[in-house]
Amino acid sequence: MSAGFLQPQGDPEASPGGASLTSWLVPTLLLGLASACFGEPAEYRERRLALEAEYKEMDAKLSEVEARLIWTRERVSIWNELAERHQKMSEYACRVNTSHLEQMFALLAREERHRVALSVRDVAGSPGTRAFER
Repeated sequence: MSAGFLQPQGDPEASPGGASLTSWLVPTLLLGLASACFGEPAEYRERRLALEAEYKEMDAKLSEVEARLIWTRERVSIWNELAERHQKMSEYACRVNTSHLEQMFALLAREERHRVALSVRDVAGSPGTRAFER
């Protein structure tokens, strides 16, 4: 039993398309070897090097833009968090101030009632009033 690529053309065990593997393998190998011997022309090499340099430059710029976008996104996230905290603290401060003002008004009302009670007592207990005329 021999390998399929070593079989001569017209062999019954050839590839299903009708052409054997050697009918296209040998020319392909020869063409590949020939192109390898000649190498790439100088202008192609220069163009390839220029394109590689341009690619590296664009990649560096893209990395810089990406870093700025990430930094900006983080900044926006921080500002959003600060705004949320500010909103919560403002609500808390309003509740505390409202409670404090209500307590201040209650204290002022008690002091006013006490002051009125003292003035009524002083008026009622002063000499020359009917309460002390007996």
